[in-house]
Amino acid sequence: MKKNGMDQRLLTDRLGTALSLLYPPHCPVCDRILSPFGRKICAECAGKLPYITETKCIKCGREVSSSARLLCDECTRYPHVFDQGLACFYYTGGVQQAVLRLKRGDRRDYVCWMGECLTRLAGPLLPVWKPDLIAAVPMTKRKKRARGYNQAELLAREVSTSLQIPFEKDCLIKKRETGDQKELSRAMRTRNLAGAFEASGKAAGRNVIVVDDVFTTGSTMDAAASALKQAGAHKVYSLCLCLVG
Repeated sequence: MKKNGMDQRLLTDRLGTALSLLYPPHCPVCDRILSPFGRKICAECAGKLPYITETKCIKCGREVSSSARLLCDECTRYPHVFDQGLACFYYTGGVQQAVLRLKRGDRRDYVCWMGECLTRLAGPLLPVWKPDLIAAVPMTKRKKRARGYNQAELLAREVSTSLQIPFEKDCLIKKRETGDQKELSRAMRTRNLAGAFEASGKAAGRNVIVVDDVFTTGSTMDAAASALKQAGAHKVYSLCLCLVG
């Protein structure tokens, strides 16, 4: 049995090497072929990522001007339904292009690196958040069929595997199409998303991390949190790859 196990691992390693030669991994930020093998991002891009690093708003994770401030201007003016949120990067430059290629160009090979970034970000807060499950901001079935995948779900699955917290695919669903929100105001986004999400009883009494790719005004995350709390969720936390500054 031991020999069979070693043979299987050797075969897997060789297959992985062969696939890397046929389909070499690319840096998710600049999209150049990575060298040496085993890297997930090139050294040049890793050194200039737009991390959110300064003192952060305790609600949404956006940088604030002073450590004396607990909330950013946005969260002071517009209270959120979710309990706390974090994001890795500002939505700009190469990271923005990486997200767009993931969403529009089927670059699912980027998800491993993106999930790793989210895992590192969330890890220190797990003793505080005490999450019971992970959900993703959902798409309607029609839109998911058209794209072939939901990028938020792919990211959520990566985080779930790394943190060993269950991912519940059907915990949160999107009942209707809402159209593109890119050009809408905050108020219009909120109206557009009203009643768009529905949560199952799996959320009842539990702390839920909701994963998405981009946080803009927080309207989408608030609508998701509202549905989860209506279904009985105790706490809802937002975990996003990027935040629009």
